[in-house]
Amino acid sequence: MSNQVDIYSGTAGMYIYSPFLAFIFQPLAALPERAAAIVWLLLSASIIFAASLIAARKMTESWRLWQKETDPSIPWLISAAALLFSFAKIRSDFILGQTDCLIIAGLVGVLWWMDRHPALAGIAAGATANVKYLALIFVPYFLIKRNYRAAIASIVSFLFFFTLPALEVGLRSIKTYAIDALAVLSRVAGERELISLTATGRSDKPIVNSITWDHSVSLTSSILRVTRSRGVSDFIGASLIFVLFVAVVMAIVLIARRKGLNLFQPVTAKTASSRSGAGPSNGLHL
Repeated sequence: MSNQVDIYSGTAGMYIYSPFLAFIFQPLAALPERAAAIVWLLLSASIIFAASLIAARKMTESWRLWQKETDPSIPWLISAAALLFSFAKIRSDFILGQTDCLIIAGLVGVLWWMDRHPALAGIAAGATANVKYLALIFVPYFLIKRNYRAAIASIVSFLFFFTLPALEVGLRSIKTYAIDALAVLSRVAGERELISLTATGRSDKPIVNSITWDHSVSLTSSILRVTRSRGVSDFIGASLIFVLFVAVVMAIVLIARRKGLNLFQPVTAKTASSRSGAGPSNGLHL
């Protein structure tokens, strides 16, 4: 982007992210490669540490695990445990220079602001979706919770941050990037012929790794690698993934209800203010 080169062709089709990510990373591109790597490593470590601590504090407040006047060390303990259990993944992110730290920061922002400042939560979701599009899943979640301000703010902020690089590259390039982004999403969804990059004047297509990519450590990739290696149809593999997803969601919801939280209850002034922890009967809501 800083060299006025099409970001989707500048890496032989390997760039599949929003133009906003390339836009904000340009200061790093101005540095020597080793210096940029060190700066990003330090930033990533700082962001992950701060985000884990904020998330731990939010969790201890919502789940009534900690009272400020009794034991302020519990959020630090939870944060340390989370970092320890995720050490292998965090180390991999550091080595590969991944952007997961920005995703974590965005998700923590959504969690922190969801009840008290829904517009800020929506802005955080929209900005995070410009790092990785998967954060757009918050839009239907906001709608289920009838948190319409957050849902609208998510969409508006996503479009704002997506088009922000137009200040540098112009609206014509942003239109091209939008078509390319749709092509990426369609290939990720498996509809490889849904969007064609020929509309942008190029014959190349974005390179999206297969769901069974051997470098992916996700459960979905692991399950499909096992089923395909044994000749089992993808329908069975997808069914197993769906069952696992439902089981995890049900476990989270049931555990939350035992702690007096309703993850899908619409936010009201009463539930938003109850996070101060006036008593067990208040029932906190994420």
